[in-house]
Amino acid sequence: MRPNWIETRLERLFFVALDVETTGLRFQEGHRICEVGAVLYGPSGLLASFHSLVNPEREVPEEAQRIHRIPPERLREAPAFRETAALLVQFLNDYPVLAYNANFDVGFLNFELTRHGLQPLANPVVDVLELARRLNVMGASTGYQLERVARKMGVSYENQRGHRALYDAQVTAQVFRRMEPLLVQRG
Repeated sequence: MRPNWIETRLERLFFVALDVETTGLRFQEGHRICEVGAVLYGPSGLLASFHSLVNPEREVPEEAQRIHRIPPERLREAPAFRETAALLVQFLNDYPVLAYNANFDVGFLNFELTRHGLQPLANPVVDVLELARRLNVMGASTGYQLERVARKMGVSYENQRGHRALYDAQVTAQVFRRMEPLLVQRG
């Protein structure tokens, strides 16, 4: 009996889960990335990680500080995005990029890349939030925050340190791995 193509393909999938923390919700209003985290996963699990605080070259509003809890002085000492961009793009390579609410994370990343004269990502992008919604993993509940979906999928989520990019990227990857059987089941 031949194996199911989707199941076989997902078992062999290499991907990068990505998350960014920002100074606000809209790059169109001058907000910038202040932290990037990415993890490379393969069939055997976690293979590598990338993390960098990023000097946003602007003040960080208190509301954003409450969410990610990154001290402003650490950001002032961090490299600017243009100094980490090449390493990040090299890390992403041509792997599919997974993000939770991909329009936000990839949107900010592409804005920063083009702002610094670089090409936007050409990688395939998978929105794990959209997958969770389509798979209806929360049932009748309407709350699809990463923390809630992770717990529902049996993935531990402890964010006492605030939302942090590398941690959220790791959780996103684990949530996706837990979704794989549902994706195979639903074809």
